[in-house]
Amino acid sequence: MNEVLAAGIILLSGWDMKKELIDPMCGSGTLLIEAGLMAINRAPNIYRKEFNFQNWKDYNDQLFRNVKDQIMKKETPFNGKIKGFDISASAISVARKHVSNMKLSSIINIQGQDFFQLKSNENSILVINPPYGKRIELKKDYYKQIGDSLKQNHINTQAWIISSELEELKTVGLRPSKKIKLFNGSLECKLLQYELYKGTKKINKLQNE
Repeated sequence: MNEVLAAGIILLSGWDMKKELIDPMCGSGTLLIEAGLMAINRAPNIYRKEFNFQNWKDYNDQLFRNVKDQIMKKETPFNGKIKGFDISASAISVARKHVSNMKLSSIINIQGQDFFQLKSNENSILVINPPYGKRIELKKDYYKQIGDSLKQNHINTQAWIISSELEELKTVGLRPSKKIKLFNGSLECKLLQYELYKGTKKINKLQNE
């Protein structure tokens, strides 16, 4: 997943930076990093060492430094929680490295955990980018298992699933409250929102009135 798509998904999720944000299948950590950058109002690529425009004939290094300093002064503190989990040790290692390179380790926590054993706190927001293609072809009823796990282990939370496995998404077994068509490059995807209540939505609404 590219950074632009990841940032767009975080914005579409409506995350208010107060609720706990969880990526339970974090892979290389792209969604987590984009959320972290938004949380502290940090400009993307602010720590990049070289840009092509620095080779322009009229490039002004002092001006660039001044602009960069002004941007960095606009960063804000963040006291919320951003968590990432993955069952793969190699993915965890890569994600932690990427988070460290972006200097976000103080606000993003990444741990090894199987999604199907994970339980989240109430009022959390889960953003899920499940494995696709060959990585799930041997896992029977994989998306159904995701839906079952959401119902059992993530009560009173909000979950978003982004996937190009359009037929598999139909087997989640939950009714999405929102459906958004997106593209990951040329690959058509759907971003689906699931509101996970204890009991029915109607009962939950009455209990909170």
